[in-house]
Amino acid sequence: MSISSAKTPTGCAADSSDSPLAETERLLLRQVTNADLPTLLELLGNLDVMRFSVTGPLVPLQVAQVLSKILQSYHEAPLALWGVVEKAERRLIGLCGFLPRKIEECVEWELAYRFLPAVWGQGLATEATIACRELAFQQRPVSQIISLIEPANVASIRVAEKTGLVFRESLQLESLPVLKYVLTRQEGRLIEGR
Repeated sequence: MSISSAKTPTGCAADSSDSPLAETERLLLRQVTNADLPTLLELLGNLDVMRFSVTGPLVPLQVAQVLSKILQSYHEAPLALWGVVEKAERRLIGLCGFLPRKIEECVEWELAYRFLPAVWGQGLATEATIACRELAFQQRPVSQIISLIEPANVASIRVAEKTGLVFRESLQLESLPVLKYVLTRQEGRLIEGR
């Protein structure tokens, strides 16, 4: 899959929330804004969406705090969570991107996503995660990306594998058993070159 990216003269992804960071056949990835709060309330407050989350569904105050952290991350980190917009409808349908995760005294970048149930089963999560993978390795200074997935979350395991991540180990995340999937920059370049 090939993505097109909005660029600034310095070659980095554009900072404007109006400019897409990446575009796929069906999706746009862009920064989220305060105007996205209603969709984020629907998304992060949904029991089905948050089934495999250590927090479970979030209440409105928690969603507002998550949004604030995402907005802050755009200024502080090389990677972040971005809004996923369905091009045909021009509507926000989820989040996809990266969370910093401290594992054994090392900060790693976890590929994470959440989508509204109405768009599940259409391959949109894989399309978005591949675009994020390409952004991470083409435009950001990261050596590898990871996914931490509960063993029962078969759909997310499939998305990780389709995105090119490979199972490396089982570990505990906040006393929860998870599977760690990994893709290095070098492996990512090989995938992109196909």
